[in-house]
Amino acid sequence: MRIAFLTHSNLYDSKRYFTQCLAKALERAGVETKILDDSSIEFKEELMKIACNPSLTDFTASFNSQTPTSEGKFLCDFTGIPHIFLMLILFTILVRPFNASICLSPV
Repeated sequence: MRIAFLTHSNLYDSKRYFTQCLAKALERAGVETKILDDSSIEFKEELMKIACNPSLTDFTASFNSQTPTSEGKFLCDFTGIPHIFLMLILFTILVRPFNASICLSPV
């Protein structure tokens, strides 16, 4: 299994920290991971090569960071590759054919 994590800066860089911790845990379990951080100048090119290539990525994942375009489309609508939203706080659950939402906080 290959997962591409998408991350970026936020208050206290908690998304980067959570992403790094989850990626390390999954790697210990034998899962191949790649972290795509938007602080990199090459982020968009790297994102397109990895996250949009089914032979390199089984699905993408992010913490609270996927917002739709002005047309209401998400990354998975463009790539056809499933995306998992890992939510640290409860907010509107998004339902799309290739999206899954997981809330990590108690309701």
